[in-house]
Amino acid sequence: MKFGLGLYAGVITLFLIIFIWVYILHKRQVRTLREKLKYIQQRTSHIQLTVDFPSKDVTELVDTMNEIFSFYQQQLITLEKKEISVKETITNLSHDLRTPLTVIRGYTQILLNAEVLDTEEKDMIEIINERVNALNILMDQLFEFARLEAGEIELSYSRVNLNAILRSVAVSFYQVFEDKGIVP
Repeated sequence: MKFGLGLYAGVITLFLIIFIWVYILHKRQVRTLREKLKYIQQRTSHIQLTVDFPSKDVTELVDTMNEIFSFYQQQLITLEKKEISVKETITNLSHDLRTPLTVIRGYTQILLNAEVLDTEEKDMIEIINERVNALNILMDQLFEFARLEAGEIELSYSRVNLNAILRSVAVSFYQVFEDKGIVP
């Protein structure tokens, strides 16, 4: 009976040693994975997680995390390509629109200085010239916004008098209100 009890104690001791050993390996694996995750997080790395100690649950977790990382990397690459495409489009748009607008502005200036136009025709040419100037301002704002989005420009903040701005806008529309019979 003593032999059976000693064998039983030996088996339990061996089982406990194996259990503690597996527990320590799992704990070490979790610590290693945590360190790799921190590294990946800090450096936006393409490193894949690996399993040092084979365990079905840990292996499945690592595989799932690697799939998520791969998907994330693909999304970043796609986003970067789209950002480059948008920048190229805006640059091309700049060249494609500025040249014709400059030509139109040049012709309107020539026509405004011409002696052969009557007052009504000069007024129409002046309207065209104003619209070209407005388009140039809008384009400049678009390109400034694109540069701002790209991080090429840093915003500077300042206080503004919103009441003064709103009054100015309302005054600029005063003639329109008056023409339509609206009392501002």
